[in-house]
Amino acid sequence: MLVAILLLIIFTLFLVVDVEAQLRSGRAGKSKNKECSITVTGRGVVSRPPDEAQVRMGIFSRAETSQAALDAVSAATRNITDMLKQNNIYGADIQTDHFSVSPEFQYTDGERKFIGYVADTQLRIIIKEIAGVGTLLDKIVEIGGESIRISSVAYALSAETRNAAQKDARTAAIDAAKADATQIAASINQVLDVPLRIQQISSSAVIGRPMFQARAMAAGGRETGPAPIEAGEAEVVVDIEAVFATRA
Repeated sequence: MLVAILLLIIFTLFLVVDVEAQLRSGRAGKSKNKECSITVTGRGVVSRPPDEAQVRMGIFSRAETSQAALDAVSAATRNITDMLKQNNIYGADIQTDHFSVSPEFQYTDGERKFIGYVADTQLRIIIKEIAGVGTLLDKIVEIGGESIRISSVAYALSAETRNAAQKDARTAAIDAAKADATQIAASINQVLDVPLRIQQISSSAVIGRPMFQARAMAAGGRETGPAPIEAGEAEVVVDIEAVFATRA
């Protein structure tokens, strides 16, 4: 009986050792066959000419009464929007960002003196025929006179143009990432395989903000033509991160 028990114990020990050896062999095989991967980033940059301009401007008036100030601003705004509509700018392309009427005071030797009212409105205009931006701005200044303040002129890409440019930049970013991954794989005696993951990190459109001069004047004060404004080009940038499998 004792001999049988000893034999059973010895057999069990041999079985445990054999199973552990097989498990170790399996783990080693899996580790040996495990795929390697390379993680890289890529940037794509494409240039496109702007196809719209965004103009921000203010119209203001001072008067003795709030109604007089309001009437003056309303008349100037109406004249400007009528001119814009005649040039096919209307609807959502003309927006009022701000409107106010407030009393104005003058301070002298610490004393406050009421001097009248100021009415002010802020407009945002989108111009899609950018070749005529300078001419339109001159017309606005001519209509509004001293009541006009053009605060900024910014060229931009329309949504359609920007989306198309982003697709091209994204393709360029993927190509750049793949080229880097291929070079890295070759340097460690590997061959680049399929992409395991591609993720877009960021996307942006960068364009300069042009300076605007209300009128181009020659010596002696003569007007020489529409305001000189150069649109330049917009750069659309897309950054991606990609993980590629490699094989020996």
